[in-house]
Amino acid sequence: MRLTEKRFSARLISMHTTQKDIAEYLGVSQSLVSRALSGKGGMIGASDETMVKIRKAADQMGYVHNVAARALRGGPSQTIGVIVFDFVDPFFGRILSVMQHLGVEANYSLVLTGSEHHGMPDNGVRQLMKHRIDGLIIVGSLPLDTWTNPLANSNTPIVQVGHGERTKGMRRVAVYEEIGAEGLLVRLKAEGHTTVGFIATSTWGHQRRLRVFKRCARQQGMQVKPEWIATHEGCHAEAGAKATRALLKTARDDLPTAIMAIDDELAQGALRALTDAGLSVPGDISLTGFDDIPAARVMVPSLTTVHQPIEQITRKAFTLVTDPVRFHEAQPDTILIPPTVCERESTGPAPAQS
Repeated sequence: MRLTEKRFSARLISMHTTQKDIAEYLGVSQSLVSRALSGKGGMIGASDETMVKIRKAADQMGYVHNVAARALRGGPSQTIGVIVFDFVDPFFGRILSVMQHLGVEANYSLVLTGSEHHGMPDNGVRQLMKHRIDGLIIVGSLPLDTWTNPLANSNTPIVQVGHGERTKGMRRVAVYEEIGAEGLLVRLKAEGHTTVGFIATSTWGHQRRLRVFKRCARQQGMQVKPEWIATHEGCHAEAGAKATRALLKTARDDLPTAIMAIDDELAQGALRALTDAGLSVPGDISLTGFDDIPAARVMVPSLTTVHQPIEQITRKAFTLVTDPVRFHEAQPDTILIPPTVCERESTGPAPAQS
């Protein structure tokens, strides 16, 4: 019996719309509705007009395809697991925003969890593994252990947005950090800087980037002294301020003419510490960051930094994890995306040597 509009409206209040509801409403078979919504109506000779009518009715009735039921039948779940290194960091927040948009576009759901203490995934990840996911995206630079092996052994695509050590069955999409570091150093050299210091945290990703920065600085002929390198526990702006204060205390009157912060949040803290110490940025000392978070543009002075193409990086990672063929054919294992340098007000000519 065909549902009247009144009976249909009442039914929507009490339950989710099904393919059977659509079939009864239109007076067609349920198998025809199923084939039309899966794009296979032409296989049984259904006209384009009929398929459009069915899809239009499905939209009007609020029909949502039951991917859980399809997963139980052995099909894809249209669900991607996401592990986030740090939910507080604005850089990771921008990645998640792009990823959510891509998920909506491709009709995928995201299941999120995090890692405690900026280290290896913990109980949250084990909870994530209870879901039947089609793939896994790991957001953040960190080395990974054997906990990914069960997924890798089942050929589930695993993609890390960031750097890490070589891991079985995984692809990575990351910024080409050497290009960013070299761009900043070329900018500093053009302003007459020959000495540079660094601030970082003790996290794996920061220490990796610090090694890249130091290597590039020496290749550019910049002087780097041990007392101009400060690492502090923790993260975010406060860690940057504490690391900068430690550098100022150790270096005393022998300061570098520029400080390179490993990321923009550390640069925010560094700017506060330098100002509190009576130093002008960039008059007395230049300052750079990395990532180009939104706050970098509104700092006073605005921050010279490295812009990461987040949309390009995230889209590439999402494409790999949702396309098993591309995932298994991808070479090399780590795809590096070049960044660009944003020249702003926090860098300027090196102060004259006294």
